[in-house]
Amino acid sequence: MKVNPNGAAWTPAIECTIPNRIYRLRTAGKWKVDSKECTADGDPALPKPSQSLICPTASRGALVAKIGGGTADNSGTILGIGRYCIIQTTPSATQNLVGPLYLGANDVPEAMLKVDGEIEVEVEIAL
Repeated sequence: MKVNPNGAAWTPAIECTIPNRIYRLRTAGKWKVDSKECTADGDPALPKPSQSLICPTASRGALVAKIGGGTADNSGTILGIGRYCIIQTTPSATQNLVGPLYLGANDVPEAMLKVDGEIEVEVEIAL
């Protein structure tokens, strides 16, 4: 699937994750944040915004995921994905990893729509 945040902060990836499954996400391609090209790992050299990034633990411009909520909000559990990530949906007291899976670019909420280009994402589910 292709993630192109230009005009939409969150791209739906999976209608609903399944409890006790392992999801592998791999990416290819580059996009531009503030006219600077970067991979799905983002770029730590990009200027830091005055307000917090949607995922403070990931670099600006990195591919991020959100589990839960909808395309119009920033609720749910937000994770840094980068070029490669494994998500295990084991029930946890601190994170809800069951729900719709959305993908986007890590930036301040108002700037998530301004990323140019697209990242190709492959999502595999282990049964």
